[in-house]
Parts: sequence; structure tokens; C-alpha cells
Amino acid sequence: MNSPRTNRVLQILAMVASNPKPTSLRSITTALGVHPSMVSRMVSDLIEAGLLTKSSYRNVITTPGVAVLGRNAAKNHPLARISLSLLREPAESLGFSCEFVTVTPMGLYHFFNVRKGTPPAAPLWNSDPAAVCLAAEGKTPEECQAILDAVDAPEQGRALFRERFEAARQNQMLLNYHSGRFWQLSIPVVCGELVCALAFAGLSAADVDKAQVECVKLAGQIRSAYKELIESNA
Repeated sequence: MNSPRTNRVLQILAMVASNPKPTSLRSITTALGVHPSMVSRMVSDLIEAGLLTKSSYRNVITTPGVAVLGRNAAKNHPLARISLSLLREPAESLGFSCEFVTVTPMGLYHFFNVRKGTPPAAPLWNSDPAAVCLAAEGKTPEECQAILDAVDAPEQGRALFRERFEAARQNQMLLNYHSGRFWQLSIPVVCGELVCALAFAGLSAADVDKAQVECVKLAGQIRSAYKELIESNA
């Protein structure tokens, strides 16, 4: 069941975790648009759970427990292990940048990310694979707008993301030439109820066809490996 309270608790945790400085309860209240007493109760729950701690009377920071939780999840999630085993060698041999991502309520998450001559992985609001994920999930433009609001996307970034989202929704994939500097090909990969995207990027347009063949092949291998792992532990 989709609980509004649970979503808000996760938003608070994400907001505090992404802030390099202590986060005030007032700023959380403003961001969530709820009554201060509700924010106070949710923050208290996170403190009791050992995920937040007070740095002063009205400010909070994350505890080291959040870092431990994130590190363990990143290392042990089935798709992190599968993508590492299946993507590392092809990305190296082909010489392409490679991303395998999903979109969470707390932002864009990389299960796998290797760069080969192309710019660093983009934030959610400027990410081709993120647009493909949301299109494959069947998100509406309004739902995308809410996600962009949550990550505080700049206005110009929002317009570009909407264009990419619409292209991905129409084509079930996205091929983008970024100002002639590099290309990026992103396709959806549905693993059970989790929608991900696999993306290759390179500098030469002559490599696009080869990248598409490899991308489709590897996406199928990821789906099969994930299904086999889940069924073997059912």
C-alpha cells in the first residue's frame, strides 16, 4: 500500500542525507508542505530508528547508520551483483560508458556506472536513463513533474527532461546526441516489479548500431539472471 506518511518519512531522510549541512525542521516543513507537528513526529521516529540525530535544538543530520545501510544495500542488492558480473567486461571491451539505473523516491540510483571518455553521470533531471525508467513505469507527465520538484530541478532542466520523457514514452527507448559531443542509448529493463534502464554512451556515432545490439542482449541477460535468482530463493 502506498502510504503518504511513509513517503514523507523517506523524503525527510533523503532531504537530510543530500544536505552537506545540518537541516532545519523549518526547511523540512516548507519542503513537505505539512504541519510542523507532523514533521516533528516523523523526525522523532527517524531519530528513534537511529537514522537521524539532532545537531542542535531545531536541526538534524544523518547518523553513520545511514551510510552503513546504504553501503550494505549497494553491495548486496541482487541487481548490483548481477550488473557488476554482466556489464563490467563488455563495457571495458567495447570502450563505452555504461550505466544501469533505477529511479527511487529519493532520486536516481546507479547499480552500475563506468565512464569511458564521456562526461560524468548526470543528475536525475538531466539523465536519459532516468527518463526511460519513468516512461517504462507508465508515469504521467504530472507524476514526472512531482519527481522533478522533489529533486529541485532547474527550470531549463525540467523542459529538457520532459522532451526526453515524451521521446522515451513514444519509442520505448531513447537515443540522444548530446550537442554533438557524445551519444547515449538507453533502454528499459524490467526486473520483476523494479523498472530499470541500461545505457551505453560513446563518442563515435559509428558505434551506435553495435551499442544497440549489445544493449538489448545484455538487458535480456540481466532480466534472466534476476528472474533465476529470485525463483531459486522463492
